[in-house]
Amino acid sequence: MEVENPAAVCECTERHDKAERRNLMLITSAVLQWMLMIVFIVYLAVLYHQSHQEPTLTKQFVRTDMQSDASENNTEVILERKDGNMAVRNGCIEIFLDGYYLLNAQGLTRDNKTTGGILFHFKHKSALGSDNRDKFTQPVLQGTVGVTLIKKLYRDTKVCITKNVVMEQFDLVMYLV
Repeated sequence: MEVENPAAVCECTERHDKAERRNLMLITSAVLQWMLMIVFIVYLAVLYHQSHQEPTLTKQFVRTDMQSDASENNTEVILERKDGNMAVRNGCIEIFLDGYYLLNAQGLTRDNKTTGGILFHFKHKSALGSDNRDKFTQPVLQGTVGVTLIKKLYRDTKVCITKNVVMEQFDLVMYLV
């Protein structure tokens, strides 16, 4: 039986150990590089997706209709929401976002010879707690009411309508522009 040289065995195992450690480090490095590349690709995909989304602010609008009107003059018009995402409470439209609003109102009276008008109330509580009221009057002409206006409204403003004519039909549309 031949005896192996102990020095030769040690050198060979040290080389093998170094080679195994180097291979393990190369494999680990390659795996980490692939993982980082995948993370980077996902990051780019998320950035691309976010840049091509529509703004999250929904369009604020409301379409309202008047409840049946058999009442006499000088009464508040009770509005009911037909469509839209703005709140209508106690017959008034509530504003939740500051901005310019397009208001379009159309109506018919029972009698073409009726005179009078529609009064728009814009009620807003200021930061100091006082009530600010702004009014806009639209007269009835030949039995019809038609008004289109753009008005700056603030959060917590209530838009209410008073009439001094008997209305047959009344529609109101408001948009945040």
